Amino acid sequence: DQQVALHQAAIADRRIVTKADIAELDEVARLTLRLKSLNAGAEIRIVSHGAIAADELFGAALVDPQTGRADLDRWLNLDGHRAADDHHDHADDDHPDHHHPHIRFSGGPAHGDAIGTWLIEEENPVDWERLSPLLGAIVSHYGDRLLRLKGAIFTADDPRPLVMHGVQRLFHPPVRLDRWPGPARTSIVAIGAPGAERAAALIAAALSESVARPLAAE
Repeated sequence: DQQVALHQAAIADRRIVTKADIAELDEVARLTLRLKSLNAGAEIRIVSHGAIAADELFGAALVDPQTGRADLDRWLNLDGHRAADDHHDHADDDHPDHHHPHIRFSGGPAHGDAIGTWLIEEENPVDWERLSPLLGAIVSHYGDRLLRLKGAIFTADDPRPLVMHGVQRLFHPPVRLDRWPGPARTSIVAIGAPGAERAAALIAAALSESVARPLAAE
């Protein structure tokens, strides 16, 4: 089923293009661009003659199988999402509410595909006790359109990143990592079918609403 294949290509952490040795170069290039348009944050490996190492097939999860440690940079690939948004033609920017300051559109409908990918970020620490039920309500309502959510949360009560990950309405319990690979900030990647853009906007609003307020000076 073509739609199932499209969904799988969009939500995967790494895509493998095989048989590049027997395909035309322009065909491989077109497929690579299509995969990037679906999800600019997911890696793409081009394979000729079936030559690929096992860790390139299975080493895309949060935990690096070589070191046994979490690799947040690789798993989220925030630079890939940011670069895709920087090169995106913001044709609808005449509408002031089209792009929330914390949302980066990094692939999907504007490229002719029915699946979109958004990077939603907040630099200030958030109150997880406030944010968690808000995200739960969004996922409950839009879970049929949200194909995948993954991210790291910058919480006010703990300096370590809190990692969240779910597919539609099924979520793993959030886990704490030892440290941030760079500056601490909340970054959530949302991948969804038509209608998920509303969920992405609501997630951005939830982050804004959950920013931890400084304690009033006594």
